[in-house]
Amino acid sequence: GWVLKCFGQQGLDKIQHNVVSCAGVTMGGWNAALAYVSLMMETILSKSSCIDQGVHNYLIYSGQLAKAISPDPLIVVPLEQGIVAQVQSMPPESVWRNKIGQVVTPSGAPFSIVHQYDRSKHKYQPQVLKQFHLAPQGPLSS
Repeated sequence: GWVLKCFGQQGLDKIQHNVVSCAGVTMGGWNAALAYVSLMMETILSKSSCIDQGVHNYLIYSGQLAKAISPDPLIVVPLEQGIVAQVQSMPPESVWRNKIGQVVTPSGAPFSIVHQYDRSKHKYQPQVLKQFHLAPQGPLSS
């Protein structure tokens, strides 16, 4: 519903066959990142029903972001590649771990960032929470 609420049926029809890209981890050079943030902000503020996830995906797959960052290239890295594992969006059969429990790429290289593990339903979630303790919320004690 993110894209439909913001861009209507025509907008959804334009991009609906693409894999969802997570707005939670977006990288780029200075000029491309500034163009991305400006376009995101401009779009979200101009439409009351938009949220970041829908805008992010629409801008990527409609071609608007590629046009805004040109001549820099827009590269959308597949979920199973790169340095970020966005595990909530990855099919369970594509989430692999090595012998020490790290989430790894198909070639066996550990991901640098495991994003959204707390929202996934994969079998490794309890192990990750046990192995990698999170700092409690609230002020840090000295």
